[in-house]
Amino acid sequence: MTDFDWKEYFELAKSLGGDSKANPSQEAKLRSAVSRSYFAVYCYSRNLAIKYLEFAPTHSVYDHKNLREHLKQHSKASVARWLGDLRRFRDDCDYDDRVPNLQGVMIKSLECAEKVFEELT
Repeated sequence: MTDFDWKEYFELAKSLGGDSKANPSQEAKLRSAVSRSYFAVYCYSRNLAIKYLEFAPTHSVYDHKNLREHLKQHSKASVARWLGDLRRFRDDCDYDDRVPNLQGVMIKSLECAEKVFEELT
């Protein structure tokens, strides 16, 4: 396993931005899928918690942990746990040069995200 070439995220960004010449690696796509899964679930959960559970974000990095704690206090421990798992997966993909079993991490991320959406919808 080699270290991730972080320039691949730029290739992915260009591709997503419509550059048909960009050719991002599969690893960049998988890492991004994990990251986007987390943020989709985090923002969805945060907005519902604000609207229905009186969550008051501070608009700081602490909101991620505070949201999980708030959800636990409002009988949403499973959602908090899945959010925590997704956050760890996202951190691995966004900061680590190597992510063992990236395909499996991506699959697990999508499964966790789906569970959160099912629980909160």
